[in-house]
Amino acid sequence: RLSLESWYQVLLRRPDYLIKFWNSLLLCTAIVLGQLTVSCMGGFAFAKYRFPHKEILYYILIILMLMPVQVTLVPNYIVLDWLGLLDRWACLVLPVALAPFGTFLMTQVFKSVPDELLDAARLDGASIRQQLVRIMIPAAQSGVVSFALLAFIDAWNMVEQPVTFLRDAFRYPLSVFLASVNSENFPLSFACGVLALLPVLLLFLFFQKELVQGIEFSGLK
Repeated sequence: RLSLESWYQVLLRRPDYLIKFWNSLLLCTAIVLGQLTVSCMGGFAFAKYRFPHKEILYYILIILMLMPVQVTLVPNYIVLDWLGLLDRWACLVLPVALAPFGTFLMTQVFKSVPDELLDAARLDGASIRQQLVRIMIPAAQSGVVSFALLAFIDAWNMVEQPVTFLRDAFRYPLSVFLASVNSENFPLSFACGVLALLPVLLLFLFFQKELVQGIEFSGLK
């Protein structure tokens, strides 16, 4: 049974729980913003522009997307170590922001936007950045929102990357920190689990319609 004492420990007596919660929320927000930036630009290029070796690069993107995260841990570790980014928040943000799934999904979303909108924007003298920000993203709003939700959920639940790239356990996000909660104290473990569930649950409740519309808009089944 979930007692008030367990909530007291989580919210007041043990502030490290809340610190992990807010740190994880900040980290996931940075990851989502990074993924949105890279994926929207990449998806816009693949969907609406022609450039050399476009088909080959797109097939390579799909192959990389099919690889499980465990396969990419070692190469990412080597690159991050060479860049001197290990044991920093950047080592979690950078690899996920460059994940190929977002570019693939936004390519499918932007392909559904009529070309006539871009043609009209070009006639009005809109730059490429203005075409993306003012035309494509608003026209594909439901797809962008659904991708942001999926990216947040994936970042909120990640475990392998923090364990591999972070040497200091104090920097672990809430998803990894929950494993260290005393399993013998069930009320405390349950309270921590509810705390970790709240952001995902609230996002789903508030943006359920956009999530469904975004998947339909992208044409993915």
